[in-house]
Amino acid sequence: MQNERRHGAAIPGDLSSPLPDATKDAIVSVQPDSIASELDLQPGDRLIAVDGRSLRDVLDYRFYTAADALTLTLCRGEQRWDISVKTNGADLGLGFAEPSFDGIRRCANNCDFCFLAGLPRGLRSSVYVKDDDYRYSFLYGTFVTLTNLVEEDWHRLAEQRLSPLYVSVHATELELRRKLLHNPRAPHVLDQLAALGRLRIQVHTQVVLCPGLNDGAHLDTTIRDLAELFPTVQSIGIVPVGLTAHHRKAQEHDIRGYSRAEALALLQQIEHWQQQLRASLGVSLVYAADELYLMADAPIPEAGLYDDFPQYENGIGMVRTLLDDWTKLKRARRSGSAARRDATLVCGTSIAPLLRQIAADLSCRWSCTLDVQPVVNRFFGPSVTVSGLLTGGDIQRQLATQRHQDIVAIPRVALDAAGARFLDDIELSELGQRLDAQIVAVDSLSQLGAALRT
Repeated sequence: MQNERRHGAAIPGDLSSPLPDATKDAIVSVQPDSIASELDLQPGDRLIAVDGRSLRDVLDYRFYTAADALTLTLCRGEQRWDISVKTNGADLGLGFAEPSFDGIRRCANNCDFCFLAGLPRGLRSSVYVKDDDYRYSFLYGTFVTLTNLVEEDWHRLAEQRLSPLYVSVHATELELRRKLLHNPRAPHVLDQLAALGRLRIQVHTQVVLCPGLNDGAHLDTTIRDLAELFPTVQSIGIVPVGLTAHHRKAQEHDIRGYSRAEALALLQQIEHWQQQLRASLGVSLVYAADELYLMADAPIPEAGLYDDFPQYENGIGMVRTLLDDWTKLKRARRSGSAARRDATLVCGTSIAPLLRQIAADLSCRWSCTLDVQPVVNRFFGPSVTVSGLLTGGDIQRQLATQRHQDIVAIPRVALDAAGARFLDDIELSELGQRLDAQIVAVDSLSQLGAALRT
């Protein structure tokens, strides 16, 4: 079973919110003119089994309903019945309340730098769910550690070949990884990755680097070990540790962020590996987070060095895409056509210098005013400088005290999968009302230009 979703896509809605067991496998939607519609299935019905196999999640649903002829076991209230149906490979057309009917797997690790450990209090309860579920990794590109896999999971992976998966490695040396995870029972990740390779399952890996812990020679070892597992290992994302003002454990253990000089040295180390790996494997394989380039004030690599941008949603290659979009707009015949409206561009503080250069150029080309408004992150702390972790409250507080244009452009990456709300639960429409402005969420400069011309 191959996954066509790109890595890192946000999980839609509150999939981790608790629901009574009887509703986890409840049908919530029936597509019109589908097989399920012809069978008169209704929202609230439950699909209990397919060909006698009970369903644990939507993955089982997809896998077991792929046959041309099926026997479905259904439940409506107290009534239970079986029905045989010929599908000829077509989807039944059902939607479910949750992707996992047996709950979501919790994380057995206790990393000092865990993102959830850096969340402030007072958010909705589902945000604090510490998940580590390989099924969600396949479905939505979330990173997992594989430390909670049991024998049944390996049997399932062999049967359904859920590929690709996204794995947080952090270090390939067994004892060092156990130290980082605070899990003395963590299995050897290299053994697990090799086993996945034998099952023809590919993986994208990430390494969250902490100064003095898993960088330097340890990072060389990690990259070397993972490169030896190519093509099972399809990519290695190098991400600097991101600490918020609420990371108490990290502060207690003296975990800190990288300085500009340290970030520059890391990039040089990564570029050395890229040169070697492109020569031996034909791909860069290891990719540095955009944050490192911005931190070091270093040139952004050309698009070719990102290959097919395998970790774009992990913040790797987004700035290159922005720059290439800018170049395309400068070359386009219509790039000089006037915009109808002006806009304020909201962003994190790290990208602001570059975005100001772009805005100055496009303001001239489009005959409009583009103001760049970098927002200081008060929600997580000012050390968090990326646009993807901006909140509606911080945007509102900053723009309420400063002049802004009638259109306020928000980075789409700061919103949930539905594009409706920020991490602090403020909805996009609510922010527009508070600021008395039209709020548009954009992923690119081209989208921004289209919004200003409508």
